[in-house]
Amino acid sequence: MREKNSALVKKIHKDLGNDYWKNGHPKGMTGKEHPFKNKTYDEIFGSEKAASKKLKMSKSSQGKNTWSNVSPEEKARVAEDQRRRILQRYEQGWMPKAGRCKKIRYNSPIAGEVLLDGTWELAAARYMDQQGWNWNRNKIRFPYTNLKGKTSHYTPDFWVETWNTYIEVKGYETELDRCKWKQFNEPLTVWKKDTILSIMERGQDGNAADC
Repeated sequence: MREKNSALVKKIHKDLGNDYWKNGHPKGMTGKEHPFKNKTYDEIFGSEKAASKKLKMSKSSQGKNTWSNVSPEEKARVAEDQRRRILQRYEQGWMPKAGRCKKIRYNSPIAGEVLLDGTWELAAARYMDQQGWNWNRNKIRFPYTNLKGKTSHYTPDFWVETWNTYIEVKGYETELDRCKWKQFNEPLTVWKKDTILSIMERGQDGNAADC
C-alpha cells in the first residue's frame, strides 16, 4: 500500500508539474489567505459529502484511546513520566523559558555569556556589571513543597558572590512565589517592579542580543 501511494503521489507530481502546489494546497498559499480558512465541511464539500466524511471520521475514532477516556492511573503515569523527563533536562543544564519572556543572550564582562529571561533580567545583569559585583547566572535548583503538596524546584535568577546572596527578579509577586521564598533557607534578595524600573530608567549600557 505504501508503494502504491508513493507511486500515485509521484504521478500527480509529474502530471501537474509546477501546478502541484496550487489548487488550495497550504504550501502553495504563501502570502495569501487559504481559501478554506474559517469554512465548515458543509461549505467546502457540500452537505451530503460533508456528512459522509464526518461519519467516516466518527467510525475511524471508535475504539481508539483519547485523553478524555484514559484512566486516572494512566494519566498519572504519563504526568509522572513527563515530570521525570523535565527533571533530566534540568540536570543537563536546560534553562526553561520564563512565561512569555524572550530568551536574551547577554555578554557580561564579569559573568561571561549568559541566557536571561526578558528585559528585566537584562537590566539587572547590566546594573550588576556597572556596579562591578561578582555575579553569575544561577543554575542551582532548590527543592520545596508546592501549593499542591508536591515537591517542586526553585531556581533563583542570580548568585552575587559580592553580597553572598541570591537575587530574584520578580515583577509580580504571586502566592506560589511566597510559598517558595518561605521555604528558601539561603540568603535571598528580591528585586521587584519598582527596583527594576528604577534601574531601567537609568539606561545601563551592555551588549545583548535576542535569541
